[in-house]
Amino acid sequence: MRIFIFCCSMFCLNLNCLSQNLGGMWKGGTEKNLFIANPLSIRLELTETDNNIFTGVLHLAYKKQRFEHIKISGVYSNIDSSFKIVEDSLISYKKDVFDEICLGKANLKLFKTDTSLILEGTWKDKKGGIFKCPNIKISYEKLDLEVEAPLTRIPDVQKVIDLSKSEADSVKIDLYDNGAIDGDSITLFINELLVVENLKLKQTAHTIFINLNKSKEINKLILTAVNLGEIPPNTAYIVITTKSNVYRLNLTSTLLKDGVVEFQFVD
Repeated sequence: MRIFIFCCSMFCLNLNCLSQNLGGMWKGGTEKNLFIANPLSIRLELTETDNNIFTGVLHLAYKKQRFEHIKISGVYSNIDSSFKIVEDSLISYKKDVFDEICLGKANLKLFKTDTSLILEGTWKDKKGGIFKCPNIKISYEKLDLEVEAPLTRIPDVQKVIDLSKSEADSVKIDLYDNGAIDGDSITLFINELLVVENLKLKQTAHTIFINLNKSKEINKLILTAVNLGEIPPNTAYIVITTKSNVYRLNLTSTLLKDGVVEFQFVD
C-alpha cells in the first residue's frame, strides 16, 4: 500500500512539473480534411497568467499567403493532464472569399516523451447548429522545453503583422500619446532588447528604427506602462512603417498587462 501511495504521489508531482513547462511556443499539425482549408503551418504561443491558467495566440498559415491570428485562452488540469483551449477572438486574418473562418475549442491531453511534450486531441467548432466546420484531430509539440521565467506582467498581443524577411531591416516606429496628453510614460522593448526607457508620450512623434531578428519566427514589440497618466489606461498611438506597408494602431498597457505587437515572417 505504501508503495502504491508513493507511486501515485510521484505521478502527481510529475504532472505538476509538466504544467509548469507549458508556456512558450508549440508546433501544431492537423489531419487533412477535404471540406476546409488545411493550414501549411500552425504555431501556438502559451503564457501562464495564473496557476494552470493560460492566454496566448494561435498562428495559422495557408497557401497564397493567407493567414489567421487568433487570441486564445486555456486551462490545464493536473488531475487528468487535460488541456482545454478556447479560441476567443480574431486578431487579424487574410482569407479567400469562399473560405470560412471558424473559431473553435480544443480538448487536449498532455503526454511526455523522452525528448518532448505533446498535446493531442480534437478541435471542434464553437458554433451551434448543423452548418459548422467539421471536427478535426489536432496535435502540438513543444519546441522549447525550457521552463518560462516567472512573469511580472501578462503579455497582451493586440496586433500581428505578417511581413517578409526583406522588410526586417530599418522598421520605423513613431510613438504618440493617443488623445488627450495626460502624462503617459512607456518603456519599449523589441524581444528582450530595451529600445526606449521611461519615454513621456506627446502629440509630436518620437521616432525610432529597429531591426527585426530574422532567425526568430516571431519578433515581439512590447510596450510597458511606466504609469497610467491622468486617464487610465496607458494608450500609445503607434505608426509602424516597413518597406511596403504602414500600420496605424492604438496599443494599450496597464500596470498588470503589457501591450504587444508581433511581427511574423511569411517567407
